[in-house]
Amino acid sequence: MCEISSVILAGGKSKRFGKNKAFLKVGNKILINLIVDKMRKLSDELIIVTNTPEKFYYLNVKLSKDIIKNKGPLGGIYTGLYIAKNKSILVIACDMPFLNTPLIKHIISYSQEYDVVIPEIDKFLEPIHATYSKKCLKPIKRLLDANNLKIIDFFSDVNVKFVKNKEIRRYDSKFLSFFNINTLNDLKKANEITKEINV
Repeated sequence: MCEISSVILAGGKSKRFGKNKAFLKVGNKILINLIVDKMRKLSDELIIVTNTPEKFYYLNVKLSKDIIKNKGPLGGIYTGLYIAKNKSILVIACDMPFLNTPLIKHIISYSQEYDVVIPEIDKFLEPIHATYSKKCLKPIKRLLDANNLKIIDFFSDVNVKFVKNKEIRRYDSKFLSFFNINTLNDLKKANEITKEINV
């Protein structure tokens, strides 16, 4: 188990579903349960950042509302970093059903040396499947104060490691780790994938 806190962002309004995506069922499992089960094996502290903590009490993890309201994922990352006991956090979105434990461990392995460790797939960054150190708090706060919610805009102020296709493919050849559920079609596809890989 790594000395890193895992932060699951579950504060989105999920307007397209009319309910919190964390409680969608993928296969025969509730999505948030699936993610929490995986994260428990990786971190010695687990935090869910959510606007509705009462819905997550049954999971027996640390819960927090956003410290600074209505700032999207960047605000969630800031909250997780602020309250985490460890010097680094792993941030995961609540709608990623196919997290790959070996890949996550590989990403975490860089977190002692870098302030941000982020997957980069064909020049596309995955900021909600990345690690952040406490050194990111001040530059993130500057963005939040300026109402600039673009996560990558503070990267020039910190030490960043980009984990690229070749490294990722060693652990996750189909890049399923980064599949997230935004639409009903995505949910349907997730269920089809689940049958294929027996998640």
